[in-house]
Amino acid sequence: MNQATYTLSPDDVVAAYRAHYFALWRKPRQWITILILCAILSALPVATMWGQDPIDIAIQIGFVIAYWLVFYGLIVTINVVFALPRKARRIHQQTRMLREGAEAQWSDAGITFASPSGSMTYTWADFFNVKRNARFVMLYQSEAMFHPLPMRALTAEQADDIVDRVKRAKSAAQA
Repeated sequence: MNQATYTLSPDDVVAAYRAHYFALWRKPRQWITILILCAILSALPVATMWGQDPIDIAIQIGFVIAYWLVFYGLIVTINVVFALPRKARRIHQQTRMLREGAEAQWSDAGITFASPSGSMTYTWADFFNVKRNARFVMLYQSEAMFHPLPMRALTAEQADDIVDRVKRAKSAAQA
């Protein structure tokens, strides 16, 4: 049986939430939604300019799309820099298990997260996805719910082992 002991700091929780947030932005669905929104918002000025020179309309559409992309970019930046860290720190403060030391133990059967507050056991097939970056191995139960395991508590071999076990379980479930 493999194990790792760790404590998540508020900065760890912020970093995990940022990694999760940026992972969402790598999906085409997010960008398609934004572009559709920009196109809909661009249709409003076009409706008022109908019958004018097509080149003027195209230029206006370009300006409106650029405006909305910049505006949305500012909203995302404000969210990442201010709102997301505040939310993550509040979640850290509210969740006792995040503040207490925790231990992860895993075997072929699954993984158990234990702390003084209690324990949770999952089979590898319970995880929707797994992602690894420089700071965490993140075990996703759904698109929005994840367990961050800090890399400082794991060896490279342990991190590879966890990622491989989840991927094998996903492959077996799809077969």
